[in-house]
Amino acid sequence: MLANVLDLASISTMGSAGFLIIFAAVNLAEAHTARRRGSTPWISVVAAMACVAALAALIAKSSLLSVNVLVAMVALSFGIEATFRKISGRPVHA
Repeated sequence: MLANVLDLASISTMGSAGFLIIFAAVNLAEAHTARRRGSTPWISVVAAMACVAALAALIAKSSLLSVNVLVAMVALSFGIEATFRKISGRPVHA
């Protein structure tokens, strides 16, 4: 459906940005749990910072429409998650 509404550049930007956001979150989660698993957290922190820097560069080079679509998609994702947690009664930190 999005392919009919948005141009290919916006769709590509959303895919790339989504990957960078998820990969940064995974690296931060690994850094948070690194000590109890016996790994080195600083490597994951550096990787997360690199993802954030790449995301910033992607946003800086993208069109305003692509950035607005990305912000709307992230906001929608968090809104859906908050609604699900409220309806299901699940806590934020399970």
